[in-house]
Amino acid sequence: MNDVKLSDCLDTVQKQFVTYDGIYKSRSGFYMNTYENKRLGRVGQRYGSIRVEEDKKKKVEKLLDDFSYKMSVPLDVTQTTESQYSNNGVWSAERVVKVHRPIVDIYKQAAKDSPKTGTVVLMMGAPGSGKGFILNKLIEKGKINNRLVRANPDAVKKYGLKTDYSKYSQKAAQSTHEESSHITKEVIKGIENIGVDYIQDKTFIEYNNLMKEISRLREKGLKVKIFATKSDPKDDYRRAVERAAKTGRETARMDEDYFRMNHAQMEETFSRLINNLPKGVTVERYKEVDGDVYLVSNKSRNEE
Repeated sequence: MNDVKLSDCLDTVQKQFVTYDGIYKSRSGFYMNTYENKRLGRVGQRYGSIRVEEDKKKKVEKLLDDFSYKMSVPLDVTQTTESQYSNNGVWSAERVVKVHRPIVDIYKQAAKDSPKTGTVVLMMGAPGSGKGFILNKLIEKGKINNRLVRANPDAVKKYGLKTDYSKYSQKAAQSTHEESSHITKEVIKGIENIGVDYIQDKTFIEYNNLMKEISRLREKGLKVKIFATKSDPKDDYRRAVERAAKTGRETARMDEDYFRMNHAQMEETFSRLINNLPKGVTVERYKEVDGDVYLVSNKSRNEE
């Protein structure tokens, strides 16, 4: 295993993010079809704070990717990383020091200049429901602050654990599932210790797990904003098939029944959430239509 100095990793992160100082107040939008913009070849390109958010997300992924590249290690592809680096749920000290902590510190460094309004955003949606697209559109429309860091197990999996993840030709998500989930929990702890707002980009279609996380956040005195997706399971399945064709990797079960089952669970969980909405929680539900997103319903319960 190649050694990676944590100090070197953090130094790189700091250098990458220092360029963002003072940029966030700029306006955002698209360059219009004018003579000057045509001449400069920038018609349709984004400018301002939304562009900064996109670049920031890409920088986090790039830093994770660069870090993972240095962590090239032999791996038995018939096993999961959990089975090789964990014992009864406890990860090896070497794995924690050389892999987990640097990934967490990349996120913490990125989150330092995020707003401090005591709010956590939870993205909620079944697999393939267009959750990422809706999140990006809501950021573009100013519904979600563009300076928030996304705590996303998929990003940890595909970039931070890329060395291990990429060794599997199919169903690679399962190979690093437990480890990426564990690291994401540590990322969330680290960000919350800084005291800034952030996004949890997960599915949250299981009711008990969703309510448990809401309770945990409320006990810490944090407000919760939930942005949920509204979709058709046939569209979810189609999107997943298209994504698998591009990446060469399958989901856990690449069949339409799997997506119908998840969609049904999402609908049941969402209905129960609305009927038992805790204090200090706001819920908005959006649907993708013709490349845009539209509000379907919303509900909130103020603190009393």
